[in-house]
Formats: sequence, C-alpha cells, structure tokens
Amino acid sequence: MNASLNLGLTSARPEPTASAKLANFNLGYGGTRVLRALSWQMLPGQVIGLLGCNGAGKTSLLEALLGLREAEQGRITLFGKPVAKFDDACRARIGCVPQQSNLFPTCTTTQLLAYFRSFYPR
Repeated sequence: MNASLNLGLTSARPEPTASAKLANFNLGYGGTRVLRALSWQMLPGQVIGLLGCNGAGKTSLLEALLGLREAEQGRITLFGKPVAKFDDACRARIGCVPQQSNLFPTCTTTQLLAYFRSFYPR
C-alpha cells in the first residue's frame, strides 16, 4: 500500500514584499531628464549604494523616495503605500541624514533635536 501524507508544507519561500519600489519613474529639471523610466525595488535586508557623477540623480531619487519631490511620471511606494499618502506610521519607519543642512542656523543642537523629535510619535 502506497499512501502519501500531505501536510500542506511547501519548500518554496514566499516572495518578500519590497520595502521601496519604483515603477517607470521619470524626473527632470526644466528640459533636462535626470531619471528616465527607472523601475527598481529594494527588498527587506538589502543594502543599496548609489553611485554616479554629480547631476546623475542620486539625491533627486532619495528626495522622491522621501516624498519631497514629485515624479513627472511613474509610481513610488514605500512599505506598500504610495509616497504621496504617507502617514505618521510610515514616517516613523524612515530615517534620513542629509549631506548638508542650512536649516535654522541660530538653533542649538538641543532645540534642533526637540524640533525633529516632534515629527515622530515615538
């Protein structure tokens, strides 16, 4: 007698959901296209390095991912939500350190920390 037992187990792992995803993303300044038809995703646990010469679009891409710059075309999602519809829970999962900051030059470090802390619920 040849009986098989099906426990409902599979050997294949489910595909992880992308933390960040761009689909057919275009961004430019004036008549100059900086990013053209960019489709890309970042999976949980991945570390990404952006390399390129000045004006290649590295900072513009990061600004778009943070919701600070709108795409001319295409779609960006972070944690499965469109960047334009971010809520406080999404923002609390993101950290960004700018390469330079000219914000509030008269504020002390303590004042700046209090200001930025007010953006996050925790």
